[in-house]
Amino acid sequence: DKEEFSAFVPAIDSTDGFSINGGFGYIVKIAEAITVPFTGRAWSNAAPPRPTERACWAFIIGGMVATSENDTFHKPLTVIVANQNTGEYTTAAVDSAGPGRYAAALLDMARTDVIRPQDVIQVTVQDAYGETVAGPYQQKVTAQDIQKGVLLLHPRLGEIIPVNNWLGQNYPNPFNPETWIPFQIAGDSDVIIRIYGSMGQLVRVLNLGHRAAGFYTSREGAAYWDGKNRSGEYVSSGTYFYSISAGDLRTVKKLTILK
Repeated sequence: DKEEFSAFVPAIDSTDGFSINGGFGYIVKIAEAITVPFTGRAWSNAAPPRPTERACWAFIIGGMVATSENDTFHKPLTVIVANQNTGEYTTAAVDSAGPGRYAAALLDMARTDVIRPQDVIQVTVQDAYGETVAGPYQQKVTAQDIQKGVLLLHPRLGEIIPVNNWLGQNYPNPFNPETWIPFQIAGDSDVIIRIYGSMGQLVRVLNLGHRAAGFYTSREGAAYWDGKNRSGEYVSSGTYFYSISAGDLRTVKKLTILK
């Protein structure tokens, strides 16, 4: 009963094409002039094709949801596609019988723009209970995407992306002689942690390099400080401060060394 368009995207569809049936409408987006062969019998009341104006009134957001045989997520899975600039969103089902394909069609039959360059698209995968199982991923739409008429994003199940940046309390605290500093970042960025003495003097710089968006809270991912200063000497007992520089995250917390 729900009138909607099903999307066919060669980059994520394994078949060579699809059947054309009478009584249905078809919208075709091509980036350049080509010859498209049609096979079969024509019907008399078919409307002739015609080019559209410059407005991007038909656009596809799709991809492949990476899964594995060990995934225990509650199916069916649903992809939520949201335009962060306009607040509009739509959903698409993940093909459970196939390789995890999804495709969301954005359409305006009044032929006004459904998407513009620089719009930020957010993609989140939820399970049957509405729990997030992948994402949210964000990607900015480019003029090239508009020309192609499609934006491809490939979520990976179990890869949860933080919504906000965060710097946690080091553990253990107090400590002697080593500690771990947990954090999370919502976007890929260079991460630097600086440790200061109680008088504000710089004691140590932990350059963690470029990190992908995610949670870094375990000992394997968190920042590690061995309690030494820039000269390689163990610092004395007392109160110290640590700050993080990651994207727009600028936060300071306190830690204590007891010997």
